[in-house]
Amino acid sequence: MTEFTTFMEDSLVDASSIPPLEEEDETEKPAADGDSQEEKKLSVGAELRILGSCLWEKAWFQIAALSTEATSWGVLVVLAAVYLAMDPLGLMAHLLDFYPQGCKPHECLLPVPHVNEWPADPASKLLNCSVAFHTVVPGPESLAWDAQGRIYTGVADGRVVRWSETDGEWKTFAFVSPYWSSEQCDFKHRANTLLELEHKCGRPLGLKFSPSGSLYIADAYFGLAVVGPDGGLATVLCNQSEGRLHLFTNDVDVDEHTGVVYFTVSSLRTQRKRYNRLVQEADQTGRVLKYEPELGKTTVLLKDFKYPNGIALSGDGSFLLIASTTTNRIFKYWLTGQRTATIEEFARLPGYGDNVRATEDGKFFWVALHSRRHHIHYVMSNHVWVSRLTAPLIRASKRFAHAVAGEVEPMVIRYNLTGHAVQVLEDRLGASGVKFVSTAQERCGTLWLSSIHLPVIWSYRLGA
Repeated sequence: MTEFTTFMEDSLVDASSIPPLEEEDETEKPAADGDSQEEKKLSVGAELRILGSCLWEKAWFQIAALSTEATSWGVLVVLAAVYLAMDPLGLMAHLLDFYPQGCKPHECLLPVPHVNEWPADPASKLLNCSVAFHTVVPGPESLAWDAQGRIYTGVADGRVVRWSETDGEWKTFAFVSPYWSSEQCDFKHRANTLLELEHKCGRPLGLKFSPSGSLYIADAYFGLAVVGPDGGLATVLCNQSEGRLHLFTNDVDVDEHTGVVYFTVSSLRTQRKRYNRLVQEADQTGRVLKYEPELGKTTVLLKDFKYPNGIALSGDGSFLLIASTTTNRIFKYWLTGQRTATIEEFARLPGYGDNVRATEDGKFFWVALHSRRHHIHYVMSNHVWVSRLTAPLIRASKRFAHAVAGEVEPMVIRYNLTGHAVQVLEDRLGASGVKFVSTAQERCGTLWLSSIHLPVIWSYRLGA
C-alpha cells in the first residue's frame, strides 16, 4: 500500500497530496486496556451449541451451491456443526466460560433476546413507502438538505449530487477525490467496476451542512472533507489520527450551535470495499473523533471500537449516539456533565445498525437497520477464531454468506432519549421494494429512506 510521505497531526491536509489507496494495512494496533466491567456471561458450551445448531440447519442448503474450491470447507463446517450441536462426548459443558472479560461497554456482545422480544411492526407499514427519487447511480448512503431545502446525497461513483427541480435530475455538486475524472469514475463508463475503483474515485458516505452553509463529507477513502456552497473539489480536513491512517471514514454530524464536527472511522485496517471483514473478523480498530474548525484540531474521543458506523448529536449537544454495526448496539457518549467522556449502552438492536439521525425537534432518533441478526453472528463476533475459521467459506459462497448475514428485511426504529423504541417500521413481506436501508431521516413530517446499494430514495408519510 502506498503510504503518505508525511503525517500532519491535527492540521489541514491538501487533498491533492493524497495518493489513492490500493490495499489496506493489515497490521492491527493492540487494543488499549480498559476498565473492567462485569457483563453477563455465556459459556462456550452454550455458544458453540448455538453455532452448531444454526450451521446444521443452514449447511445442507449451502453445500450444493458451493463452488468446487469451497466444497471441502463446506464438508468441514457440516462435520463441525454436527459435532458441536450433538456434543457426543459431553465435553462442551465442562469448558470454562469464555465470555470476554474486562472489556469496555462497546467491545462485547451480549446474548441475543428471542426474536419475539424485539419491537416489531406486524402491519409492515413500509409497504406504504413510495419512491421519491431515482438516483441512477447506486448507493445514496446519506441525505442532507441545505438552507434552501435542496436535497443532496453521495453516490457510488464518488460524487455528491444535488437534485435540480428546474431540470428534474441530479446534478454533480462536489467530489472529494483529486483523481476523479469522468472517463475513470463516471457510472456510465464503469457500472460494473464501481467497487474496484472506489479508492481512486472516492466514496462519499455521511453528509452534514454546517451553520455557515458548508457541507461536511465523510468520504470512506479520503477522510473528513468540507466543500463550500458552490461545490467543486472538497478540501480534506482529516485522514489520520495519532499517526494512523483512516482507511474507512464513515459518518459525520455537526453541532449547529458551535460548528464542531463529530465523525466516525470504522477501521484503521480495512477499506470500505471489504467492509464484510469488519464483521467477520470482529475488527476493533474503529474510532470516534471531534474536529474543531476554528482550531483545525482533531481529537480522538473513542478508539478500539467495533465498527462504529452512524453518528448523531443530541439536540442539546450533551451526548453522541454511535451505531456499532458489529455489536448490534447503539452507544451513548457523554460530552457534558458529570459523565463527560464516558460511554454507555443506549439500545440493543435486532439487526445491523447503520446511520442514526436525530429528529428535527431533537426528542427522538431514527436508526436504520440493514438486516436482522442471527445467533451465528453473535458467536462469530465474540470469538474471533470462529470468525476466521468460517471467513473463507463465507467469502467463497454467497449463499452461506447470506445465511450468516440474515434476511435483508428493511427496518427502521425510532428511539426516545432514554433508549426505548417508540415506533418500528418494517416490510416483513418484502413487497415494498425497500432494501438495504442505510438512512432514515425525518423532515417536515416525512421520513426519507436511502439505500447503500440501490439507486433509490423512498419517502414515508408519518402519521398517515
